[in-house]
Amino acid sequence: MNGTRLYVADTSFLNDKTRFQAAYLAVDPARQQKIGRLRKDSDKRLSLAVFLLLREALAANGIYDFRLLYAENGKPYLEGSPLHISLSHSGEMVLCAVSEREVGCDIERIGTPRLAAAKRFFHPLEYKALAGCASEEEERQLFYRLWTLKESVIKQTGHGLSQGLSSFAVQTDGKDAWLSDASASVYLRSYPLEGYEAAVCTETSPPDELLRLSL
Repeated sequence: MNGTRLYVADTSFLNDKTRFQAAYLAVDPARQQKIGRLRKDSDKRLSLAVFLLLREALAANGIYDFRLLYAENGKPYLEGSPLHISLSHSGEMVLCAVSEREVGCDIERIGTPRLAAAKRFFHPLEYKALAGCASEEEERQLFYRLWTLKESVIKQTGHGLSQGLSSFAVQTDGKDAWLSDASASVYLRSYPLEGYEAAVCTETSPPDELLRLSL
């Protein structure tokens, strides 16, 4: 493959218990155990769905045999593979990035903007942009756009929340985005979906669009 590819899928079909059970029995024991440790049915569905999406995304790139592992920082990786991956889920959607270089992705279901959290955890430049929004809808869209972009950055670096969301600033003019630190050698892009925001951070040129897959 060349560059980075970003895949998204709807998980609502797993609300049917029969379909969930059939899909559950078709995944490896390690994933079954991971699902079994979760308490909420919604979390079980998302854990199953994100693995199914990864399987389909890798198959689309000619990879049919893989072992998914997690580094000490929680970042997922493919054992013995040169490809890098990132996984995310929210609501009833799952997201998967596959890249030749380090990559991070995030998806969030749009809800109410949490400006108190933004003031505490976002960079001052980002909070200033939010405070300057002309309408509640503009504020909502910008909040979740910034949130997913920032999450994709910390997933790409592998530092997680220990990096601190306020330690860097993301700027955006819509679909395209960038870090205010001019020395940063990563690319950012947002992908609005109905009811959701998705984002990717990659060392290669980001894809122009999300690729939808059926699970």
